[in-house]
Amino acid sequence: MTENSLFIGQEKVRDKDNEIPAIPRLLDRLEIKGATMSIDAMGTQLDIAEKILSKGGHYLLAVKESQGGFFYEVKDVMRYSDPTSFHTETEKEHARVETRTVSIFPAARIEYNEVLSRWLGIRTLVRIETATVHVSEDGKEEKQTRYYISDEDFPSAAYYGALARGHGEVENGLHWHLDVTFKEDDCRARSNNAAQNLSLLRKLALQVA
Repeated sequence: MTENSLFIGQEKVRDKDNEIPAIPRLLDRLEIKGATMSIDAMGTQLDIAEKILSKGGHYLLAVKESQGGFFYEVKDVMRYSDPTSFHTETEKEHARVETRTVSIFPAARIEYNEVLSRWLGIRTLVRIETATVHVSEDGKEEKQTRYYISDEDFPSAAYYGALARGHGEVENGLHWHLDVTFKEDDCRARSNNAAQNLSLLRKLALQVA
């Protein structure tokens, strides 16, 4: 819950498993009605989108090349049509300047109905282009483009930009501290439920700090 900086649940990935089956199990235990769930590309699965909608939530799901043809259908919409809304903002932090441009497109512009009909509730396609200038490195510039799908049809690109930033805050506000402050990756506790219990305690400590 990024607006309140709260960690509200975790699900252990089972042996010989990955995050994909773990996400629905976690969703089953959460009350998400009215909330927007943002998930990385691994979680951009048809059944996960349907699970979120069935529980009254909304989704913002990352789309990458691993989604195959769907990824290129999304890109083609953005290549051959104009956005219905766009928003640009610039942030200065220490020795870098980051400019983000968010553009949104109606999902109905996807040419193939067979592709469109697979994704329950899909309404909006989102593109976020980021240009980062590193002042301390003689103005070196890095560019990145990210793509998302959403079941919401909010008319402002700024809204989707805020959702994507909120997802990034999970990485910066939670995962970064787990890796750097608590050195979680260096922890060798593996017996029984030790790793899971320590992970929970670290996250609880962050919330009360």
